[in-house]
Amino acid sequence: MLKKAYIIDDDQITLYLTQLVFTLSTPETGLSGFESTHDALAQLEADVLAGNLPDLVLLDLNMPFMGGWEMLQKLEKHTAAFRAQGCRLYVLSSSVWEQDRTHSTTCPLVAGMLQKPFSQEQLEAIVKAAAPQDSYQSDGEPI
Repeated sequence: MLKKAYIIDDDQITLYLTQLVFTLSTPETGLSGFESTHDALAQLEADVLAGNLPDLVLLDLNMPFMGGWEMLQKLEKHTAAFRAQGCRLYVLSSSVWEQDRTHSTTCPLVAGMLQKPFSQEQLEAIVKAAAPQDSYQSDGEPI
């Protein structure tokens, strides 16, 4: 179960649709949307200090002023905190560039790269991957 998630995307329509997927699929998740990487970075750094990182961060790559890759570089110093607090960060992008996919696999903070538009199936896969293994039966069905 996701208690808290951040969506970072400057496109209001994408932000709304991604939030809608969460609302319909996991209404118990506390969502915060950020249209600015500067605002999101400030919040994440405050969360690191407070020991209160979200369970999930979805980050768009193509953002104005400070792009997603630049934000990830600034966050790399907090990799240990992200891991210790169980925060998983996914790149959510419409990019089809192979170089973006390759770069996402080499960044220690990135758990994976997701293609826009964000879907209920993508959210279900993230939730299932994050669940403790003992909460599933041998056939993969939740207990």
